[in-house]
Amino acid sequence: PKKLKKKSLNFNYSRKMFERAIECDQRNNLGYTALLLAIKNDRFQNALTLMKTYPNVSVSIRDNERSMNAIEWLEDRVQAWREQLEPPPIELDANMYRLANFG
Repeated sequence: PKKLKKKSLNFNYSRKMFERAIECDQRNNLGYTALLLAIKNDRFQNALTLMKTYPNVSVSIRDNERSMNAIEWLEDRVQAWREQLEPPPIELDANMYRLANFG
């Protein structure tokens, strides 16, 4: 009898999409692509995997909710993360403040 190979539970989501031939730039009812949703939800590793797996993935598609593309969503998320950081507990001059990336 032929032995069946066990399927790995650690499969890559992008690989699964590729095997099912799902178009990477397919949009949901709010206009989000997989890339936009990954970035919007701070899943940056998933976004990177999508871009590596699909080098032609569109970064210019805009969602229907906020009319933002992948680059704009990334800038938005970076800004949100920066706002969550507390400024340093010491006073810095303007140049040091810019270097510390808090300004």
